[in-house]
Amino acid sequence: MSSSCAGGRASTTGDPVTAEDVKFSLERYRGGGAASLKARVAGVDVVDPQRVRIRLKQPWPDFMTFYGTPATGARGSCRRSTSTRS
Repeated sequence: MSSSCAGGRASTTGDPVTAEDVKFSLERYRGGGAASLKARVAGVDVVDPQRVRIRLKQPWPDFMTFYGTPATGARGSCRRSTSTRS
C-alpha cells in the first residue's frame, strides 16, 4: 500500500510533513496497537519525499482502519494513493 503525504501539512516544528516523518512515526509507534502493527507490517519504505510504501506480511483487511486512526501518527499527514500487492 502506498500513501502520499498531503500538501500543506506541517509537523509540530512547522516544517512540512515528509515521507521520512511518516516512516519515523510508524516505526516508533508504541501505543496500544503497537504489537499488532509490528506483527503485521514487514516494513515501511520511503519511495520519494512525499510517498511511503507500507509492506504487510500478509493481507490485513482492517489495516486502513488501523492506519487511519490518530494512534499511528499517520492520520491526516498522508492519504492512501494506491493499493498494491507485493
